[in-house]
Amino acid sequence: MDVFKQQYELVRSTRKFLLKFCGSIPREKLVKEIPEFNYSCMSMLLVHIANCYVFWIANFSLKKEAEYYKDEHPYSIDEISEMFIKADEYVYEFIDKFLITPDINVTGYNPWLKKVMPCSPLSIFSHVITHEFHHKGQMMTMSRLLGYTPPDTDLIRFE
Repeated sequence: MDVFKQQYELVRSTRKFLLKFCGSIPREKLVKEIPEFNYSCMSMLLVHIANCYVFWIANFSLKKEAEYYKDEHPYSIDEISEMFIKADEYVYEFIDKFLITPDINVTGYNPWLKKVMPCSPLSIFSHVITHEFHHKGQMMTMSRLLGYTPPDTDLIRFE
C-alpha cells in the first residue's frame, strides 16, 4: 500500500509544478480555446482531469456521489488547486480502502456503457494517474502554442 501512496506523491509533485506554471499564465490565456485541441483550453483540461478523479475514485469506487465540476466555467488556478486537494483526499481514501488487496474487484456503474462493471483497484488507480499525465502533456503543447515555454513536469526532473 505504501508504494501506491509514494507513487501518488510523485504525481502530486509534478502537478504542483504544473499548477505553479499555469498560475504564471494570464487567465485569458488559460481559458483561450485552441483549435488544434478541438477548441479545448488549458483550464478546461485541468477541470477534466479533476473530474476523472471524481468519477473513478469518488463516485465509481467509493460511492460518494460527489459533484462534478462544470468544465465550461472559467475557474481560477486557486479554485482548480482546491479541486485537486479534494481529489487527493479521495485518492488516499481509495488507497486505504482498496489497494491493500489490489486483486479484488471494485464494481460500479459506467454511464457510457450503461451497465455495472467490475474493475480492479489497480486498473482504476493506473487509469486516473495516466489520464492526468496524458492531458498534462497536451497542456504543455497548448502552452507552447500560446507562446510559453513549459517547465519539466516529468516524474524525474532534470533541474
